Amino acid sequence: MIQKIDSIGTAINRWVAGSLAAVVAFLLVFWTFLITAGLTGRAFLGWSWLFLEEYTAYFMLASGCLGFAYAARVGAHVRVTVAVMRLPKRARLVLECIVLAVCVWWAVMLTQKINGWFLQAAASGAASLETGTPQWIPYLILVIGCASLVLAALVLFLHAVHVVIQAGHQERTGDRGNDGAES
Repeated sequence: MIQKIDSIGTAINRWVAGSLAAVVAFLLVFWTFLITAGLTGRAFLGWSWLFLEEYTAYFMLASGCLGFAYAARVGAHVRVTVAVMRLPKRARLVLECIVLAVCVWWAVMLTQKINGWFLQAAASGAASLETGTPQWIPYLILVIGCASLVLAALVLFLHAVHVVIQAGHQERTGDRGNDGAES
């Protein structure tokens, strides 16, 4: 049962992370185009786009937040393994579960806080002073990015728990060749 949940969660996480990577790639390309067009327009044509700075900040925000889940999914996040590698395997696995549980908790708290900002901005109708952009739009991007981070952290946590359970089963039964499905 746990293995089935783990594989379903991994499949969902892979799809979400892949989709987010595509969105982030598009935003980075479009962001680069806007900055290049803005700088070229200002240097050679005397244009001054007021929205450029604000919208490129939104794209940067979206790229960072949406990229969190992708980085967690593919293991591109920063890990400190020098001291951890000296621990016994079982201790490393349990420590990983604890760290991932803290990550899930932190991501949930962050998402909850940002969701409050989103709801407040949507209810108040707050808008940017420069462009009049409704402020719920960047907050929505943050909520989506943080919610995807919750999903990624939760899937990684469930996978780590599955590995700990599997390792414990293998230690008890002495089974090293399979996941214990036959016994």
